[in-house]
Amino acid sequence: MGRDAATTRDFLIMPITSWGPEVKELESQLAAFTGARFCLSYSSGTDALLMVLMAKGIGPGDAVICPAFTFTATSEADRAES
Repeated sequence: MGRDAATTRDFLIMPITSWGPEVKELESQLAAFTGARFCLSYSSGTDALLMVLMAKGIGPGDAVICPAFTFTATSEADRAES
């Protein structure tokens, strides 16, 4: 098994994959790969959507338009923020 496959396997069998040195390394490598100053990873799509809403200052009273055909997390993030 190659190094990348072994690293991926080890990461996937970890009991906690939402924080720790492996996640910091992933974020650093993704930032370098994309040329971004920073990279943040989240443990779920709902958390990622929620952080975008919070970063944009979207909250109670703001209109958030979601597609009609989507996963429930799309609207759950909006409800969690309001």
